Amino acid sequence: MYLFFTNTKGMTAFELSDELDINYKTACLFANKCRYLMTLSNARYTLNSLFYEGDVFSIGTRSAGHPGKSSEQQDVQIVLSTKAENQYPEFIKILPIKSETKELCSSNFRKMAYLSKEAVLNSDGTSIFNQFQKEIKIKNDKVIYTEENHRLKYIHIIIGNVKNNIDGIYHGVDKFVLPLYLWEQEWRFNH
Repeated sequence: MYLFFTNTKGMTAFELSDELDINYKTACLFANKCRYLMTLSNARYTLNSLFYEGDVFSIGTRSAGHPGKSSEQQDVQIVLSTKAENQYPEFIKILPIKSETKELCSSNFRKMAYLSKEAVLNSDGTSIFNQFQKEIKIKNDKVIYTEENHRLKYIHIIIGNVKNNIDGIYHGVDKFVLPLYLWEQEWRFNH
């Protein structure tokens, strides 16, 4: 399984069924079971670094004719660990969330990463991570995205890649199975 999924760049169920010479439903079931195994592998690890970047984004399709976020979009929290501030990323953790609230995001961050007084968390000016300022240093200034090397450059590159991979390869993933696809992206990045 490891070699199969690391050598493919996100096969659709049609491509998988052709490659393994099995029917489409069996290919879908096999792919989702592999994604579930990736989820179990991801759950064993917690980020441990002195530098983190954190953000929340939405993924999914917008409803036609409805401005703003629609019911088809899912909020997702992402945390990135690096060796130094604004340096190349090491590992990520991705977690779908019900809503973007301070309490939920801070409790999820505690599950995703180890906190220490020496560690630094970079964020984009939102107040969702301010809940644990006593446990970690927070750089929560407004980010100027037009600058070439802004503080959250790598996390936004990763968010863009995750969105493009899920929307571009799989075309309309149902909200029910979206977490499996997000955790597949986390597993691919970390491996």
